[in-house]
Amino acid sequence: MTWQDVIKTENNNSGFLTFKEGDNKVRIVSEPEPRMQHWLGKRPIPCVGKCKLCADNLKVRTSHMFHVIDRETGEFKIMGTGVTVANAMRELKESDDYSFDSIPDYDITIKRTGLGLDTEYTVLAARNNSELTEEEKTKVADLKPMKDIIKSLNEADLERAEKEPPIDRSQVATDMNESGFETDSESADNVPF
Repeated sequence: MTWQDVIKTENNNSGFLTFKEGDNKVRIVSEPEPRMQHWLGKRPIPCVGKCKLCADNLKVRTSHMFHVIDRETGEFKIMGTGVTVANAMRELKESDDYSFDSIPDYDITIKRTGLGLDTEYTVLAARNNSELTEEEKTKVADLKPMKDIIKSLNEADLERAEKEPPIDRSQVATDMNESGFETDSESADNVPF
């Protein structure tokens, strides 16, 4: 499957990690890349910083995108996280017991509990470091750079937004609390690690 195939199947999360209820064990194999978006209703609009929507005081949601190995399936996937998981990863990086340079050399378990606005995430590091297999190392070397993936996602979001009817901007929340997103001020300059 190519990246373009993933974009074309909008209702298919193939290629993306979806956090299920309970434990989600992954191996992070790339550094984080920020993806900034404004949300007009349920429509994501890419933000490159200081855009027209920023000037209109529409809040920006920054997610952090990673290549990961889903340890349940063994598949390489794209994981997007919000500030809760990203900050927990930063804490691991800065800790005495679990510190790492750019990519952890151990698996991570992300536990999801709750639903909707009551969803909580907990991040746990594996007790032992583990080497990637030779096959995994080969696949990591062949991964498309996350910056290129984010660019493709942003282009697809813009193309989709151009095809949809305009949104009544008076009905769009300008505060993250109103739209249900976390309100911590994250920016592209504040990548967690």
